[in-house]
Amino acid sequence: MVAGRLLRESFLQQSAFGDDAYASLSKQLAQLQAILKYYDVLAGLVRAGYGLESCLEASADVRLRLLRLYEETAEDLHALLPDLFQEFEAWSKGMRDRTPQESGW
Repeated sequence: MVAGRLLRESFLQQSAFGDDAYASLSKQLAQLQAILKYYDVLAGLVRAGYGLESCLEASADVRLRLLRLYEETAEDLHALLPDLFQEFEAWSKGMRDRTPQESGW
């Protein structure tokens, strides 16, 4: 459901009045890669026994960035992806440094 919300609000939702009324295939692919990478990291943590609510709480800043990806140009978005993926890894590592019981399981 989290990934679905991100897809709906970051990828599918468009404004006819803004610059996001049309997005290049390159930008669309970058947005999808970011959302799917987040989902993969989140799902891995949940499968490892970490509580979903704790993971969502710890990743609030990351999710906010994902929700605002539509504001980036295609070029800026491609340049941003490595940093965003590093944020995913840092968030994941921070969660894994706790025991599942400490994270709300």
